[in-house]
Amino acid sequence: MVNKIHFGKRISVFRRKAGLSQTDLAEKLGVTSQAVSKWECGNAVPDIDILLELSHLYKVTINEMLEDVDLIYQLTGKETSRSGIAYFVPEQECDYYIEWANEIRSGKLVKRNWECSRTDNAYMDGVGKQIASCDGIILEIGAGPGGGYMPYILKANSDATL
Repeated sequence: MVNKIHFGKRISVFRRKAGLSQTDLAEKLGVTSQAVSKWECGNAVPDIDILLELSHLYKVTINEMLEDVDLIYQLTGKETSRSGIAYFVPEQECDYYIEWANEIRSGKLVKRNWECSRTDNAYMDGVGKQIASCDGIILEIGAGPGGGYMPYILKANSDATL
């Protein structure tokens, strides 16, 4: 089944990378800007003819636009949770790693990272901007407790695909 929300996010990012507004895209495709908005909000999916035009415009396959691919699973064979979060710890978990995993599950780690990212930090902001400027999916590995660039990447580009 097509995940309309993921599809909408993907085509929104493709549109912005192409430097098009929703109105510009609608004119190119011969549809209304409201139709484009519905697609990007995950309320609808365009018909096959429009999907083909989008795939040519964005130079991606229709499958790349429609499929909700779990990249983590493809790379590691480990599934992410429903939230999309995956974490990996050594086979022999010590108390420190168990505490870290519990902090991730409770949301405390994410909250702390975001609170830290609200203050100016030239180094972390710079790294976040550098990573966000790369095209494609950003996979952060080895962030460790209290670390990680995700808040800084999203601070630099809220449309980054992490």
